Amino acid sequence: MRTACSRLLLIAGLCLLPATQALADCTPDSWLGRKCLRIVEAWDKGRNDLYLPFLAHHGRDTYTPERIAELNEDAYGIGYGRSIVTDRGRYRDDWDGI
Repeated sequence: MRTACSRLLLIAGLCLLPATQALADCTPDSWLGRKCLRIVEAWDKGRNDLYLPFLAHHGRDTYTPERIAELNEDAYGIGYGRSIVTDRGRYRDDWDGI
């Protein structure tokens, strides 16, 4: 539960980044700065995405049967995002989204 809450807080923080002035100061000097630039690029130049998840499939070779039984694979919902596919040198078709 604690790990899930930490991930949720991290995702929420990243989603709030476009609303902050700090985003205007993104620089490629650090890992966070590069992520910041990709978020800005996806938001400014990306396409609109509509997410309609219905089923999720968790890797059967990754988890124990007990853990798979705990996971929710009926992921009904709706979502909105923006994404961009870029060619960053050695990373062809690199997908970035928010």
